[in-house]
This record gives sequence, structure tokens and C-alpha cells, in this order.
Amino acid sequence: AGAGGGYLSRCSACEKTTGNLTSTNPTWGDSLALSEHLLIVGAPSSTASADGMVGGTGSVSVFAAVGRNDGSGYGHHRNWALRKTLTAEGNFGHAVSVGPEFVVVGAPGNATFPAKLHIYRITGSGASSNVEEFCVVTHPEPWTYRSRMGSAIDQASDGVFTWVVAGAPGGNVAYTVLLRGPQHSGGEVCRFGDTLAPPLLDFMRSDEFGFSVAMTASQYIFVGAPYYSRWYRQEKAGLVYALAYCFPGSRILVEGGLRSCVPCARGLNSGGGMEEQCAPCAEPIPGNSTFVFGCNYQCNSGYVFPDCVICSEAKAQDPTAVLPPNAHWKDYAPECALECDGGFYMNLTTMRDCISCPQFSKDILEEQPNREWILGEECTTRCQRGFFEDVTNDVCMPCSQKNRDLELPAPNTEWVDGLAVCTWIPQLGFRADRQNVNVTACPPKPRNAHWISLPPALVDSRCDFECDLGFHGPALGLPAVCELCSVVLTEYVGFTLPNNARWLARNDTCGLDSFVCDATFSRSNFTAFCCPPEVNNSRPNPNYSPCGVECLEGYYWDNATASCKTCTAPLVNARWKRDCDFECLPEYFGREDVGECLLCSDYAERKGWVAPFNAWYPQQVLRCGQPDWVCLEGRADYLAVPPGCCPLRTTIPVSDTAFDLTSPGSAETCGYRCNVNFVWNPMAKNCSSCPNVAPQVRPANSEWNYVGECYFRCRQGFVSLPSNATVPSECVDCADFAAQQGWELPSNASWKTSSMLADDEQCSPEAWDCLPGLTKNPEAGLCCVSSQLPDTTSPRGSWDDDSCQWQCDRGYFPAVPRPGDRPACSTCRAYMERYCAENAECRLNECDNDLSFHCFDDLAPRECTFAVFLTLVVQGVSRANFTAAASTRAVRRELAQLLPGGSEQHVMIVGIEDYDGALRRSDEEEGEAAHRSSPAGRELLASHVRAHRVRLHLAGVYPPTLAGVSDSLRRQAGNVVGSALKGVGV
Repeated sequence: AGAGGGYLSRCSACEKTTGNLTSTNPTWGDSLALSEHLLIVGAPSSTASADGMVGGTGSVSVFAAVGRNDGSGYGHHRNWALRKTLTAEGNFGHAVSVGPEFVVVGAPGNATFPAKLHIYRITGSGASSNVEEFCVVTHPEPWTYRSRMGSAIDQASDGVFTWVVAGAPGGNVAYTVLLRGPQHSGGEVCRFGDTLAPPLLDFMRSDEFGFSVAMTASQYIFVGAPYYSRWYRQEKAGLVYALAYCFPGSRILVEGGLRSCVPCARGLNSGGGMEEQCAPCAEPIPGNSTFVFGCNYQCNSGYVFPDCVICSEAKAQDPTAVLPPNAHWKDYAPECALECDGGFYMNLTTMRDCISCPQFSKDILEEQPNREWILGEECTTRCQRGFFEDVTNDVCMPCSQKNRDLELPAPNTEWVDGLAVCTWIPQLGFRADRQNVNVTACPPKPRNAHWISLPPALVDSRCDFECDLGFHGPALGLPAVCELCSVVLTEYVGFTLPNNARWLARNDTCGLDSFVCDATFSRSNFTAFCCPPEVNNSRPNPNYSPCGVECLEGYYWDNATASCKTCTAPLVNARWKRDCDFECLPEYFGREDVGECLLCSDYAERKGWVAPFNAWYPQQVLRCGQPDWVCLEGRADYLAVPPGCCPLRTTIPVSDTAFDLTSPGSAETCGYRCNVNFVWNPMAKNCSSCPNVAPQVRPANSEWNYVGECYFRCRQGFVSLPSNATVPSECVDCADFAAQQGWELPSNASWKTSSMLADDEQCSPEAWDCLPGLTKNPEAGLCCVSSQLPDTTSPRGSWDDDSCQWQCDRGYFPAVPRPGDRPACSTCRAYMERYCAENAECRLNECDNDLSFHCFDDLAPRECTFAVFLTLVVQGVSRANFTAAASTRAVRRELAQLLPGGSEQHVMIVGIEDYDGALRRSDEEEGEAAHRSSPAGRELLASHVRAHRVRLHLAGVYPPTLAGVSDSLRRQAGNVVGSALKGVGV
């Protein structure tokens, strides 16, 4: 054994020969399958057709292992017996599979017979194993022998259902079939499941998906595609697909991108396969059953399917069940059958009638007490359970009486009565080591407890005890305590007896309710509490704990005295609520955070709030928060940033030299502008004189900067010169500045003047506009001409400013339509049809033509291109030389030159096969024909390298170039391949 649990097995007799199984059929043994007791040998046919598919009648031989394990090392596989020979048409026996319940034979079909799966059920067991026909499954679509369904098969079983997977490599798919035998609940099942295929965007028939298949009981299917190859995945050749595939009653679970199968919960079911949800069962799962999975169950032993009831109940519901006299249905037995009553036995001829036992047998039963009939046996009696035969006296006695004269095996033991066996057990308070016959005392029981004797049983310990009457503990989770209830509750549980209560004088139970209230007091409905008959200063409230009353406003509940007491804190500017809670009167605030009710001005002072300049917190208001200050008369808080009180226009004298009331300012300045030599004060919200400002010369196209600084600045869009000066000496128009800087101006464009710039736009090399009728492309620096649009714009596209182009949405083609494209943006199919209409060899959605492509309307492909399939016949080159890396690379490189924008990755060699057809011969070859017909010529021809047919796949051909590429390949491909091979010396 090595790491990972592997093992190595050696066969001491493997070199021995037991004889061969032979046949005159040359295809006998093309397929084999072996199980523990069956050997399946397939013989598809005795003839073969030109297309590689066999014809005639195929056969399958079924052998059973009938040998004995004689020590030779072969076991029962030493000898084989032919049980049955199965025959059918259509390549029957091309593939075989054997499982626990079924044998599956594939018949991939031919030009005359459709592809089929022949399914047989295994009967018998061991050396008597055989098969019988179960069902036949025919190809699910209009059949074609080219699909080859059944050329590869496998199966897996969960003990009830069997999944079969059958490859159909000619169709690039695989099929599943679900089977269930008649012996299982629900009856026979034989039906198709799913069609498995590669992803739609990666589907090519030439891959031969389904060439090989395998399935595991762990619910996975593996499908081989040996010819998988893509020009864009040169490193991958051949592929195996792994799929999670579930048995019925399980579903697909996706975790972390991985798929696996998990069972449905009890009462839910699924059809298995690739289903991801479970649905409720049509019928509930009955009791007395064992859940298997989903809606599947098995009745427990002694219960009858499907309702899982005892035999007598099942037969009572069956109108065909007839019970003869002196008989009863046998309940709780593995098999539901009738049984004769005591004193009667079964008539072995009819197996239905119950015959009375002879009188002497009945006399024995009447004369001997503690004796009973043995049901199911002919007039035989036995001692009843708990009694044993005393052979000397021919009577049935209890164990203690039968062994009264025998010595007990150890002290502190006794004989036990009432069991099926006559044996001893330890006495109360002792335990035994029965194997060593050693008896010891039990651990001490608590005080106030006694040992208890349980019903008769074969036990080795009799250490069970219970508290004496009136003592408690184990029922409250205290297994080693037996004390009075009051002691247990107070000292062990931590329960306090309520006021006005006393312990309940009861011996049978003990709990948190083991008390009774004093006279005139009543038990609370909510908790352990004793309530007085009346509570002053309260009103009824049945939902109020503990006594169903609530205290009036100004009072609170006191548990210690079970009364309503007066609230002690005085109330100011507030009113009481329940339980000494209060609420402030209108225009008063502070209950939640300061515990008082204050006017807003006092509340703001208590909170430490500071009102802005020219503002205050009022006294009598209905709302009081930090932003709820008000402005002094003559001021308002609109357009204030930061918040504050702005002067109203009606309060500013016209003669005030600080404010410019003719043009509006911003929110930061309350909508005002300050005049020259004045600056805005954000806190006081007014225009103040600039401090220590020297006289300034105002440049043209400038304005006074009254926010934060006191100087002239250039207006929006004008360029300040010099650029590094705080105060400009001149303000230059943007168009003039662009010309001075020599910025590059696109054709058909002009510079913007400063007045044309937007509020957030700066004077820069991008500050230009196109002439009327043209569209600006700022990224490319272009003015786009309208003639670049297609004749008719499409709702499936849009104008792209970055490229001055109309571009189709993803999934519509061409990507960039031009004048003449009608419609401008089409689906891939419609775009292809436009070009296929001009080319007779172009076929849509077909893969067996020389020129074809894949197109799916329900997707949004990134590209829409043709794939050209080209077939060449190459003569004079051996297969080894042609497939050498240098040769294939040269051929691919040269052929790529015939594709617009093509590269080696777009060219792929997908097949090479021998070619025996007629070749087109040159004049020189015609001249040599006579020589080749001579003996010397035939000898030379026999040594000549034969011809090969080469299939090539050239991808990425765009529709507008299709006709040219197709014509160019016809005229030049042969010469190009020949030149490429000569170039590498082949």
C-alpha cells in the first residue's frame, strides 16, 4: 500500500490457461463488458461498408461464470456457460455495457437501419444469471446513421435508478436514458433524459463529442471529443468534458463555480439530470418507512408497501384478500402472509386451509400451564416467554423456580424471571462484570432516595434510584439531589419565595409554581408574584405586569410593597405620564437630553449652541434645534454660505458705497457684489473696506475680486498676463491668445472667443468649434463631415464622436456601416444572407459544405465572419513529411497570405486521409501513362508515395471579401501549398 490508499494485487495463477472463447465471426470481440457473474461479447457484423459502418446482422453473446472456487486463483470465472445469443440489425453490438441491473447494447445504425439502444434486464443471480429484453430506445430525431448513437455507452446506478449515457459523435452530442426495473416501487421506467452537447458558441461537428463516454455512481458524466482543435487554441488538441449529472431525487448545486449533485430534502423530489430545483412530492412519505432520497422510501421490516402498514391492515384494504377459517394474517413478519391459529396447521396441498390438530395435542396444552402453540409449525407447543422446560417433570417453570436448587454464580445476585433466557442479574444496589462474574456495590445514592427495580431485563447494573415521596431534585435537572421542594428551589435553583406567599404542601411535583399566596392575595398571571385585592391610585390594564393594573399619572409601581407610590421629583413646565415619566409642555424642550423643560433660548444655552452673527435663539417656538435660530429685524438667512443672516435690500441705503446692487453675486455673498476697494465679510455678511490697499490700475476685460482678496482679476475666459502674477497687467481674449501661442487648429474649425466659453470652460488648445454643418470630435481633433454617415441610420447603432463614425450596437453588423449599407445595422444572419445570395456554395448553419459558418441569432457575437473549408489532394509527399512541423507551418503561413489580414492562427489542418480516387494529370503525366502500364512501370508505381486528401479550415473571412477569398483559394491554393512544401525541401 502506498500514499493515497492504493493497493497492488498479485494473481498466483494468472499464467495458467483455461481455454479460449472463439467464434468464426471476424468482428466477434469488437466490444466487451464484464461484471462479477456476466461476460458480454459483441460482434457487430461480418461485413464492412465503404463508409466504415458495418452492415448485416450483429450479435451479442451472454456468458455466465459457472466455475467453483477450487483454489486455482480463478474463482467462479474458471468456466463460462453461454446463456443467450442476442441479434439485431444496424451495427448491433458495436458497444456493450453491463451494470448491476441492466445490459445495454449499442447499435449505431447504418444507411438502412436507425441508431438504437437495446436494453436487457439481468435475471437470476450467480451462476444462474441471464438476461431478458427490457426496452429498445430509437434515435430521438429523424434518424441518420451518421449520428452513430450508441457507438460508445456506459451506465451508473444508485440502487433504484440507472442512467445510461450513449455517445453520438457524428452529431457531436450524447444522449441519456433513464431506467428502473419492475421490482422497484413505481414500476418500470425507460425513457430519454437529456441531450448533452458542447457550449453553443464552441459547437463543431468535426470535434466528434461523444466518441467516448463514462459515467460514475458519484453522479458525473465524462464525454470525449478527440478531434477538438481550434486555430485560436493551438495548444489544445482533443478535449474531455466533465458534467455533473444527478440521479432522480438529487439536484445540481453550484458552489464557487463548481457543479455537484446533492440529495433533495425529505418530501421533495427532482427528475435528476441537470435539474437545479426540488419540488414537493405528489404523495406524503408514510410512517414506518425509511427515507432513501427525494420521494423514494422503503417500508421498514414487517410493514407492507405502499402505505407501510402491518400485514393485517394491508390485507383489510385489499378486496381480493380472503382469510380462511382458523387463520390470521402474520403481522410484523418480513413477508405478509397468512398463518394458522394455535391448534391448527396448514394443509400443504392447498396451502390455504387450516386443519385442526389431533386431540392429544390439545390435551397436553390444557394439562400443562404456561405452555403455548408454536404458530406456523404443525401442532407443536413450547413454554411461554419467561418459562422454561423442566425435562424431569415435563412442566414449564419460571427461571427462579427451575434453578432453585442451583448455586448462584456470585454473592449479591439473583435469578431473573420474565426473560427469554434463564439467567442471573445483580441485586438492587449492585452492578456486575458478567464476563468475569464480579459483582460490586453501586455508587452511594443521595439521602432521601431508594433503589428501584425496573421491568425484567438482562442488565448488568441495578444502580437506578428515585427520591422518596415528598423529596425532589432529578426532575429539575439535579440528578444527585433528593431534598424538600423548598430546599431545592432556594438552595439549588436560586428561586426566591414571593412576598405574601408560602410553600405549597405537595409531595408529587416541585417547580417554580410550587407556592401559594396568602389569604386575600392572588397569583400573578405574568410572573411569580402575589397581588393584593386592590391597588390605590391605579386603573385596570390586563396587559400590565405583574398585577393587571397600571399606576395613575404621577405614581409608579413598587414591587416590594405591591402598591403605587407617588413620584418624588417636582414638575416644572411639564405634565406627568405613566411610571413617573413626563413630557414637556408646548414651547418647552429638553426632556430627553437635559432632563428638564426649558424655553428654546435657555435650552440652546444649556446645550452650548452659538447663533450666527445678527441672529438669536427665540423663547416661544414650537421647534428648537441647533439650526433653528432666527435673524434680527432687517435680515434674512436665504442664500447664506456659511449659514448666517444676510442684509435685506430694503435695508441697504442707495447711497451705500460698499454694495453693488446693480448685478447679483453668489450664494457665498448673499447675492451681493462688493464695489471696488470693498471685500465681503462672510461672518458679518456685509461689505467692508479693504485694509491697506494701494491704488490699482484696472486692466481692460477685468473685474473686482471682492471675495477674500482686494484686487482686479480677468473676467471668465480671458487669459491673465503675466501668468505668474497675482494682479494681471492685461487680460487677453482667448482667440488672440491661441493665435499668439501657435496652437494647432483643426481643418474647418475656428478658435472660440472668451465670450463664447462656458462658465466652467478654460482657454486651452481644445477651445475651438467646427464650422456650421460639421461635428466636433475633440479626442481625435477632427471636424467630421456628414457624408461619413450611412445612407440610413439604424436604431441599432449610434454616432461615435471619438471616431467620427456611425457604429452598430454589439451583435449587429457591419461594425461600421458605410454609404450603401441598407439596412445600416443587421443581425449576423441577415448580414451573411446578403453575401450568401451571391455565392451558390455559401450555406447558412450547415457544417458539411466546403464553405460554411456558424451564426446564432439569439446571441450577440463580437464578430460575424465566414469559415472556409478547403480540400486539397496532395500527391508525391508522404504523410510523415507532410505532417512535419516545418511543413505544416509553411503551408499555414503561405495560405494565410491569401486571407485579408490573416495570420497562421487563422489556418488549421483538420484532417489528412489516404486518397484512392482519380487524379487530374498533367501532360507530362499523361505521357508517362503508357510506361506505367508496362511491368517496369507498375513496379515503379508500386513504390511511389500514394496521394492524400487534406482538409483545411481558414477562419476570419469577412463577408465583403468572401467572393474574392473563395476565388483566390480556388485558383492559387494548390500552387501555394506546392511552393510551401518545396520551400522546406519536401
